[in-house]
Amino acid sequence: MQRDDKQLELVLENFQSKLNEFKGQIYSLIFKLEHERDNVSWTTVLDTFAVFSTQYTAIMKYLSYEKLPQLRNYSVLPLMLNPERDEELARITENRVPALSHDIVPDFLRTKTEPEVEHKLMQVCDVLLYKNKIS
Repeated sequence: MQRDDKQLELVLENFQSKLNEFKGQIYSLIFKLEHERDNVSWTTVLDTFAVFSTQYTAIMKYLSYEKLPQLRNYSVLPLMLNPERDEELARITENRVPALSHDIVPDFLRTKTEPEVEHKLMQVCDVLLYKNKIS
């Protein structure tokens, strides 16, 4: 069991480093677009998106590698809910999640899409089906 835990920890560390690298490049592009808008060429943006695509593919291959533990077999559950601000949680999530409270946990642990999103998606699918039948 300890070996599996150690392997999972190594996998998650490696995965997190890949995601942080990817996130850094996304932030870099956003910074360029916001601050150096006049100096950024269209080809530079397209090249950056090609790199994004390559990195995304590499991350997905990494996750599907057969010797890695299947992360989908693990559950993530909060051990404690607290309406007060948690500085460690805020730091880890870059202030996107300041507290793990009863209000936000259902959104984070949701396995189905929100009803409004699901309804909108069905509308789009219906429109596409209708257009395909006409064509």
